Formats: sequence, C-alpha cells, structure tokens
Amino acid sequence: MSGYMYTQHSRGDNIIGMDFSPSYTMEQSEREEIQAQIDSCVEELLTGIPTEASDYEKVKYDFEYLSKRNLVLDIKIIINTVLKVAKSEGIK
Repeated sequence: MSGYMYTQHSRGDNIIGMDFSPSYTMEQSEREEIQAQIDSCVEELLTGIPTEASDYEKVKYDFEYLSKRNLVLDIKIIINTVLKVAKSEGIK
C-alpha cells in the first residue's frame, strides 16, 4: 500500500489484527503549496454562490459545478468574481 505503513499482529499462523498508519509522501513545503492551490480553487468556487443563497442552493451550485465543470462555467465564475470585486460585494 502506497502512503501507508502497517503492523500485522498474529498468534502463530493466524492474523488477529492489523494497524494502519499514514506515511508522509511529501515535504511540508510541498503540502503547503498544494493546500494553497486547493484553497484558491475553493475560493474561486465559492465566489459564484450568492451570499443570500439557501444551503440547498449552495449545495446544488457546488454539485452542478463539480459534475458539469467546463470552460464556459469557469469563465462565468471568473466574470462573477471580477464583478463582485469591482462592486466590493460580500467583502467584510
């Protein structure tokens, strides 16, 4: 198993248990860089959701974005983001 270490517990020839623990496959700086990219994508996704949207509408938007992700939808999100920044909408 890649990314995991395990300890096998046995009594004679019988396996009575196994313990799994993750092993780190990247440096801290790599993890932080990837996390920053993830955070950026999440922020981009969230900017397309109106602040007054219900929880249902937010989940629906997320689902539609993830299931139908394409260039047109990405461009729509970018345009909405630029407009919100220009209007300072939703900024606290």
